[in-house]
Amino acid sequence: MSLDVGIGVVVAAGLIEFRYGYPFMTEEVIMRVLNGLLGVVLGVLTAVLGVVLGILAAVVWLVGMVLCVTVILLPLGIPVTKLGHRLFTLAGDLMHMP
Repeated sequence: MSLDVGIGVVVAAGLIEFRYGYPFMTEEVIMRVLNGLLGVVLGVLTAVLGVVLGILAAVVWLVGMVLCVTVILLPLGIPVTKLGHRLFTLAGDLMHMP
């Protein structure tokens, strides 16, 4: 939200207050609107981050599975698979909107 739009909202609220004699948008209402917009933007950003992390978790998990198939690299494959599982869990937590 640019500064011009914010000033426009405040000026419009002042004109409505002047014309009708009662406060249309108080500071509390403006702060609630800004808080809601910030919450939506942060929610969308965390959802996108969760999707990207989910893709990364899938790649890590598949690499861990390939390492587990080879018997010699089994001790390396098990921790990598567990890391992929933890990343999947974190990605799922990020993708849910609060």
